[in-house]
Amino acid sequence: MAVFCLGVVLQVVPSHSLVCFYIGRFVAGLGLGAGTAVVPAYNAEMAPKEIRGKLGSGMQWFFALGVMLSYWIDYAVKITLPVSSKQWQIPVGLQMVPAGVLALGLFGMPESVRWLAKKGRFDEAWESLKWMRASEGPEVKVEFNEIRVGLEEELRATEGFNKRELLEPANRYRLLLAVFMFCGQQCTGMTALAYFGPQFFKLLVGNNTNQSLLITGLFGAEKFITVGIYILFFSEMWGRKPTLWISALLMAACFVIVTVVKETTPEPDAKATPAGIGMVAMIFLTNSIYQFSWGPLPWPYTAEASHTALVYLRFNH
Repeated sequence: MAVFCLGVVLQVVPSHSLVCFYIGRFVAGLGLGAGTAVVPAYNAEMAPKEIRGKLGSGMQWFFALGVMLSYWIDYAVKITLPVSSKQWQIPVGLQMVPAGVLALGLFGMPESVRWLAKKGRFDEAWESLKWMRASEGPEVKVEFNEIRVGLEEELRATEGFNKRELLEPANRYRLLLAVFMFCGQQCTGMTALAYFGPQFFKLLVGNNTNQSLLITGLFGAEKFITVGIYILFFSEMWGRKPTLWISALLMAACFVIVTVVKETTPEPDAKATPAGIGMVAMIFLTNSIYQFSWGPLPWPYTAEASHTALVYLRFNH
């Protein structure tokens, strides 16, 4: 989080230096990348197995929350502030607020139970598990013993494991599966829409900046609501593979419809057109499908499909 905050400072403070902004963006990306690598692994190691899938998918929910808030902040500064550098400095600078809260919260967080146990620090691992479960009853003791037994079995099975063993057929398949899961997540195009939503919606509903920002804000709200519904009610109901296959086909169909309508209707001017409204509706539908599938599922899927020796490697996507 400290690296991320440094990157934000480099982006905001020298307001007239594009080079410094790019450097800050790169530094912030390093900090964010480290977080997205470590957090899912920590969740997978600390969560009770009954809610591990929900908690893993919950990372996507918080991504959606951040995206939604950023959209509405962008819209608010656009309609309330005069044209100046503050219109972009405020949204970019506010990224330090949640990052700072997370950094402070880490001071009270224990280390992962499985990591401590793997290092032979069993007393600390027990304290960590008691803190996380807020109990030291019989069920917690059983869970701790299961962790120890599981780690002992893993250590026997993976003794002498090194990165060269990733090239072995079984490990290579698992590693490539994780890599392509996240590649598939990006290839859905929803991350591009998250970044360039205002520009994209402007092409569909006309050259009205306020209107495109408003639609983008609604797009973010839909993202947050739908992924929340999935995590709370459906995350453990459907199989992972059927959900991913069916949703990919449905999203592809939606994008084909958008492309056909876009190429067969005239460009909108300052007003929304029926064709533009229809395309926006299809994009919103695609967003809902994504939040029920390729948005939240890669996080728990990749954690569940491998042993501890591969978890950290697999989240360094």
